Amino acid sequence: MQRRVLAMAGVVGCAVLQGGCVVWDIRNDLRGVNGRLEHVESQLAALDKTNQQLDELKGQMESLKVQLVALQTSLQVMPSMDATLVKLDGHLAGLRGTIESIDKTIPFLSLSPKEEEKPEGAAGEHGAPTDDSMPPSPDSTGESATPSKP
Repeated sequence: MQRRVLAMAGVVGCAVLQGGCVVWDIRNDLRGVNGRLEHVESQLAALDKTNQQLDELKGQMESLKVQLVALQTSLQVMPSMDATLVKLDGHLAGLRGTIESIDKTIPFLSLSPKEEEKPEGAAGEHGAPTDDSMPPSPDSTGESATPSKP
C-alpha cells in the first residue's frame, strides 16, 4: 500500500508540475491572441471610418456627375446658339446699313442716334484717344504728314 501511495504521489506530483507548464503556455498564447484581436479591432474601426468617407465621396461624385450632364447638355446647344447669333449679327448689320441710307436720303427723319460729343482726352471705340494728343503717324516716305513745330 505504501508503494501504491508513493507511486500515486509521484504521478500526481509529475502531473502538477507538467500541468502548470501547459497552463502557463495556454495563458501566454491567449494574451498574445488578445493583443492581436485588439489590433484587428482598431484596424476595423479605421476601415469603418474610411468606408464612411468613401460613401460621402460617392455621393459627391454622383452630384458632380449630374452637374456634368447638365453642362454637357448646355454645351451641345452652344453651336446652334452661335450660328443664330452670327445670323442675327448679319441681319442687324444690314438693318444698320438700311437706316444709314434712309438717314442720308431723308435727313430730317434722323433715324440713327446722334453721336454725342466726347470730352477731350476720352477714349474712342477701341480705346484710342480721340483728341490730337498723339503724334501723327508718318506717311510712306517716313515723314510726318504735318510739319513739326520748332
